Amino acid sequence: MTQKATNKNIVDTDKAWEVMYSRLEKDGLIEEHMTHHEISMFQAIPFWMKWAASFLVLITTGVLMFSILTTNNKYQTLTNKENNTMIQVLQDGSIVYLAHNSTLTYPSRFNRKQRTVSLHGQAFFDIQHNPDKPFFVDTETMSVKVLGTTFNIKSDDTGLFEILVEDGLVEVQKRIPDGQRMEVRSGELLRVSDDTFYKAAARDMTASSWRTTRMQFKDETLENVLSVISRNYNTNLYIEHASLRSRRLTVTFYNNTLPTIIELICLSMDLEVEEHPDTGILFKPKT
Repeated sequence: MTQKATNKNIVDTDKAWEVMYSRLEKDGLIEEHMTHHEISMFQAIPFWMKWAASFLVLITTGVLMFSILTTNNKYQTLTNKENNTMIQVLQDGSIVYLAHNSTLTYPSRFNRKQRTVSLHGQAFFDIQHNPDKPFFVDTETMSVKVLGTTFNIKSDDTGLFEILVEDGLVEVQKRIPDGQRMEVRSGELLRVSDDTFYKAAARDMTASSWRTTRMQFKDETLENVLSVISRNYNTNLYIEHASLRSRRLTVTFYNNTLPTIIELICLSMDLEVEEHPDTGILFKPKT
């Protein structure tokens, strides 16, 4: 059973569950014999995908099917074994959306000259612009250089590589001495297979929308969670109280609407919001 919060930096998941359980029960979405703890263990069953698609689950420790492994003092490896999109906010503020069965290796802090991560599988990148410190994504066969952009990468053991650029400009190069290079711009798709580069206009720019369907955060700060949501929902969610920024949250969003996300974050962290037409939505402690 989830422990009650003992200090202000720990999310009180039980309180949020009690509120959500009452609402679901009122709507007739819960069998009479089920408790809210049983519901949390069955959140991946198709019943819930059918009847509660717009449902947020605060996941307790041990349920997450992924690992964050420290390989040394400088690098971490994030492996996503869950059928969710795992979201990692990097030290520079760049956001990585890691797909199922994919692995990201990244430093705890980037060096002064460049920012480099390694990817196996699929991920969507939303990179903070910094012309003085280029960002690199290394895969099995290719290296992607970018100053600031959003793009989706697929890479596997067969040598197949694919990148779709939503915004900005990247340079792709084979990871061999003097390997072939090619620039890929906004709205373009590059596919590399058997040493052949094929580039064309992307037919479907919504192909990377998978990243926001099942967003999963693991022990992420509230400040970073709100930053990611703000980008994806084209809004501005912010905090003025410094003590709230570092509070941490482990949570999965399933196709939630923005009002639902806001409400459930407030319920789980005992917060309230104020809407300001000029600045956005402010999260603050309840008064």
